[in-house]
Amino acid sequence: MTTKTLRSAMAALAVLLSLSAHAHEVEVNGIYYYLNSTNKTATVTYKGTDSFSSAYSGSVVIPASFVNGGITYAVTYIGYGAFRSCRGLTAVDIPNSVTYIGSEAFVACSGLTTVDIPNSVTSIGSSAFYGCSGLTTVSIPNSVTSIGNYAFGGCSGLTTVSIPNSVTSIGDYAFNGCRGLTAITVASDNPKYDSRNNCNAIIETSSNKLVVGCKNTTIPYSVTSIGNYAFGGCSGLTAVDIPNSVTSIGNYAFGGCSGLTAVSIPSSVTSIGNSAFYGCFGLTAVDIPNSVTSIGDQAFHGCSGLTTVSIPNSVTSIGGHAFWGCSGLMDMYCYAKEVPNTVSYAFYQSNIGNATLHVPEMSVDSYKATSPWSDFGMIVPIEKCATPTFSFANGKVKVTCATEGAKCVTSIVMAENQTSEDGEINVSPAFKVSTYATAEGYDNSEVVTTTFSWPKSADDLDGDGHIDISDVTTLVNIILGK
Repeated sequence: MTTKTLRSAMAALAVLLSLSAHAHEVEVNGIYYYLNSTNKTATVTYKGTDSFSSAYSGSVVIPASFVNGGITYAVTYIGYGAFRSCRGLTAVDIPNSVTYIGSEAFVACSGLTTVDIPNSVTSIGSSAFYGCSGLTTVSIPNSVTSIGNYAFGGCSGLTTVSIPNSVTSIGDYAFNGCRGLTAITVASDNPKYDSRNNCNAIIETSSNKLVVGCKNTTIPYSVTSIGNYAFGGCSGLTAVDIPNSVTSIGNYAFGGCSGLTAVSIPSSVTSIGNSAFYGCFGLTAVDIPNSVTSIGDQAFHGCSGLTTVSIPNSVTSIGGHAFWGCSGLMDMYCYAKEVPNTVSYAFYQSNIGNATLHVPEMSVDSYKATSPWSDFGMIVPIEKCATPTFSFANGKVKVTCATEGAKCVTSIVMAENQTSEDGEINVSPAFKVSTYATAEGYDNSEVVTTTFSWPKSADDLDGDGHIDISDVTTLVNIILGK
């Protein structure tokens, strides 16, 4: 390392130390500061020299600047542990000169009920408000770009949080243990976000990612992962709607969310982490999408309210204790033709002796011969949806399926014997229509195809007996019954 490089590194280290672990140099009007005479800035700090003290209480108003020794200092930082464990602190007025709230700045300030974060702050440090159980609401200004790990962890009184569209990074455990939290709102004018109208509660945050959503608010689609312990213990959550950009759900991400009754896992997710929904005994049903390949250890441990589980054919492994204690389980649909790899205690204390396992018909014998799947009270083949039927009336095609709740997936192609003349398509011979039915708890039906001649009458033709290319979309919509 060169001398110049060493000096630069030492200078950078000095700056970091000055922001994070320096006791006060001066006291002005009851507030303690560390001074940077070079930049003429001041950092709010704690009173002691090598330990923290409970020097602050009541309502504290931090000035934007002050004069000391004939020099005017701008207050730009709230330093590491500045108000740590000041349980008598009830309110703080932070000036518009402050740009950074340091790590553990207000940790364990249990008496703090309100804090006004100004529009100058760009970063909220790790554990900045950790354990501030008296806080009920937090409004974060649109200047903030990052919220550190554990920033609001343990804020059990927090019920709502407003996050601006400037925030791009929210750390792990940022709202961990906020059991009273029922809503997080995100600014709606961010072009990265799409509107969702039916999400009933918050989603959450992960390291360097932003995942937030609640009823009638916006959800960002740039998020790819939900971090470990992100909302562990948030018992106030009732529903989670995860955006379809998320590919992984971290360990204990929603563990202990005992109020959670519904979760929608999108088809983008490929893995569900260990204890991801541990202790979510309010959950009654889980439909795992066909993108997931692995379910972690204890993923649904203790979900005693779970009655129905659907496991797609993409899953190849299920972790130990994954469904341990799911005592309410009545039906499990496992679409994997190859029996997923798991351990004998995956369904321990889940009463599977009284439950029914539904599997592909060709695989019934394999499941019956493999533990612990063989311990299910009944192992039966998954029925197929009834084959759809076509009918034609009043110029429209109708597709129906006898299976209750089934939906028909339909496609239309032009018959191979269509001809083209001078830029026009002769559509009079036929259109080929194919469809199949799909329904929860059933295999897809067989695909059925039929051909419809067109036009049905001379009224459907233009003057020369053809339908112009520009009319093909209309024709397809007519066939679909639109």
